[in-house]
Amino acid sequence: MAAESHVTSFMDQIKDFWNSFDLKTMSAKIGGSSAQAVEAIIFFALSFAAGLVFKKYLKIIFISSVIAALLVAALHYNSMVTIDWSALKGFFGFTPEVDVQTIAKIMALNLIDWVKLNILATVTVVIGFLLGYRLG
Repeated sequence: MAAESHVTSFMDQIKDFWNSFDLKTMSAKIGGSSAQAVEAIIFFALSFAAGLVFKKYLKIIFISSVIAALLVAALHYNSMVTIDWSALKGFFGFTPEVDVQTIAKIMALNLIDWVKLNILATVTVVIGFLLGYRLG
């Protein structure tokens, strides 16, 4: 009889928590908006799944990438495939006169600026990916 009252009271506690759960008030207590909380949850879930998949299929992805890169490099070296670097730079939004080092610097600076603006998303993605990778 006591076990049934404990289960019932525990279930009532869960039901009360679910009915009283309000994301806006919880995020206000933390100091953010509900949109930020939902965004953080989504980023965490996606990066957690990516970490799981990455750990499970890392060898396949790595070996496939290395083989594809070596194949393209060999084809380019033997002049079977010509890589139009200016068209490739234009595709990514750079002028053809810009060299690879400048592109790398610009991309790194843009990444750093994005991380500074989206620190919550960055932290949740890193934590989610690491947890997914660890548990995968």
